Amino acid sequence: GIYVQPSQRIFPDSQYETAGAIITEDLSDADVLLGVKRVANEDNLIPEKTYMFFSHVIKGQPENMELLKAILDKNIQLFDYEAIAEDVKDPSTGKMKKKRLVAFGKYAGIAGMIDTLQCLGRRLLASGHSTPFLNCSPAYVYYDLDDAKRCIEEMGNHIRSDSLPVSLEPLVFAFTGKGNVTKGAIEIFKLLPHKMITLEEAKRIKSTPGPH
Repeated sequence: GIYVQPSQRIFPDSQYETAGAIITEDLSDADVLLGVKRVANEDNLIPEKTYMFFSHVIKGQPENMELLKAILDKNIQLFDYEAIAEDVKDPSTGKMKKKRLVAFGKYAGIAGMIDTLQCLGRRLLASGHSTPFLNCSPAYVYYDLDDAKRCIEEMGNHIRSDSLPVSLEPLVFAFTGKGNVTKGAIEIFKLLPHKMITLEEAKRIKSTPGPH
């Protein structure tokens, strides 16, 4: 059988049950355990099992070495999504390189940006600023992507008409990288009133007293 741990997902547990899955916290009878992110606590890893998830150990990340040690100590077979790749030729150099086959896509960036705006609203409120970002809910609350975008656009309209507190301007967002996650994040960001600037422009703004 297929076992599914109960969780707060976009798909309710009842839909998994309808599809034939068994909802249970105990996964000890499962042969292969699939997840997305690494387990929160290494003590919860079940010995002698096969796991699939993003472990973030392949580059020797110091913060995840305890996880790697637990995997080895418990004789666990790990399929790290980050290491699932194929050999492809780099068109610019002609050399062979590894291309990952499993990676986060633009929807991870979309969800991450929505959650970032929601957290920003709460963080600014704790600092004494009430802003339209408080109207943003966590990504999982929205019925679908269109619903989320409507909310972000409405939030943008409030910012456009009422502006942000002067002490917050300019509010600068920096996007690093050019991958799918960044593209998804920018897709949501562009629903807000904004101006895209270069790094050099950002440096000049930082050295110039605001607001701008």
